[in-house]
Amino acid sequence: MKADKVPAVIAISALAAIFVPSISANVAEADNALYFHQLCALVSASKIAGDIPTAAQDPATAITELHELNFTTSPKEWRDKFKNAAATFDKEKVAAYFSLKPTDVNSNWQEAWQHWVAAFKQTGDPKTTPQHIKDAAHDSLAPHQKQAMHIETAKALALALNLQKQRLTVLSKANALTTQQIKDRLLKAAYGEKATEPVFETAKAFTGYDQTRQTTCADDKATSAAATLACLCIQDNGDAPPRPCGRNMPNTNKWNSASQQNLDTAAGDLLKACPSAEKKPITSNWLGQITTQVRNSIRIINNNGYLGETENGSCTGTAATGVCVKLNGYTNDPTTHKGKLKWLDDLESLTEQLRENEQATAQAALLANQIVAIRDTTYGLAATLRALTAPQPISVTAAQTTPQHPSAASLKTECEAHHASQADCDAKNFCTYDSKEKSDKKCKYNSTKAKEKGVSVTQTQTGVGTETTTEICKGKPEKECKSSDCKLEGR
Repeated sequence: MKADKVPAVIAISALAAIFVPSISANVAEADNALYFHQLCALVSASKIAGDIPTAAQDPATAITELHELNFTTSPKEWRDKFKNAAATFDKEKVAAYFSLKPTDVNSNWQEAWQHWVAAFKQTGDPKTTPQHIKDAAHDSLAPHQKQAMHIETAKALALALNLQKQRLTVLSKANALTTQQIKDRLLKAAYGEKATEPVFETAKAFTGYDQTRQTTCADDKATSAAATLACLCIQDNGDAPPRPCGRNMPNTNKWNSASQQNLDTAAGDLLKACPSAEKKPITSNWLGQITTQVRNSIRIINNNGYLGETENGSCTGTAATGVCVKLNGYTNDPTTHKGKLKWLDDLESLTEQLRENEQATAQAALLANQIVAIRDTTYGLAATLRALTAPQPISVTAAQTTPQHPSAASLKTECEAHHASQADCDAKNFCTYDSKEKSDKKCKYNSTKAKEKGVSVTQTQTGVGTETTTEICKGKPEKECKSSDCKLEGR
């Protein structure tokens, strides 16, 4: 019986348009040609897998140079402290060196200390100061500009260190998958779990090979991509169909279900017919396209899955029955798919890990570029800071230094806003609720309470006219106190 539809294949090449299984009375020559090319690509992957891309740029130099700039823009008194310092100092010695207690030394002291000591050795002597420090030209800045330079450099260093921390966390994810691990997993998916080299061995490619094609070409026995390829492409000894994977396939060695001891030679010849490919990094996009092709090529007939062509639900290798691998219990329910083609499951899992690895690598590279950009910007600050003018001293008037306190009148007005609630009224430090008051103004200003509660109140003392009294006449003779400069009431 023929399935109602041809495989749904997500094509990655023109092969999808050329090799479409024919719909005929029997399995015909080249009906499995598309599967041959898909499986060949997967089997060959372990041999062509190149090194995976890595986050090539290491911003360690940029961070070291930021440490150096931060150190050289620090006050000279601070830098001079490192004349006798050594990178080998332990926490206690570092604390003693700066007259501190060990508990006062923060948790990241060791990394900072190493950078400080190294920076002093690099920059302590003008004769040996690195050119990039000289190019920063901060020595020519005015004192206030140098101070601004140091502040900005310290901020830049803190930001760079935070980005580096993020980068190292991301890198741990990117480095979780090595090139060798990828090759090993591709090899096992291609040639079997016990395979150690890319050579077809029947006992490793199949699990429990028993020569009978019908039982051997099932999900529990054809447990590698190479075994699946053998089931779909080795010609039956009855010569029908001839060359199921294409008329150019080798057919000197065929599969005899009655007496076939192993398929080493027949499958080996078949694998030699796989197209050659250049060595390249295996990417999630490349591997994902092929695994998706294979997954979508599985057809479901009567609650079983089939990879390859079948006429009656069997995979005996003949034109009248089928040249295929049968996946028992592989239904339209996706939960039945896992484990039916374990090698494909493993490659799909590897695809996801490759994708995560690629994303982490790209993110790590982005963070590294940001750190380098921070270094470059910070080293160019001197040109900008030369335009920074010195801060002017601020003159403070008497009015600015005199505390401004509310007047009794304003406090009285505020109390009157709380007549409706005794709780609100009494909660104020300068109000008292008078329940006996007959009018609706029961919340009154209480100067005694205000004084007890420490509320400062501006007291207005009137003199002649509208002037407030002063002590300008205090201690002066009565005659002088009658001058126009004195406004003493009654004089």
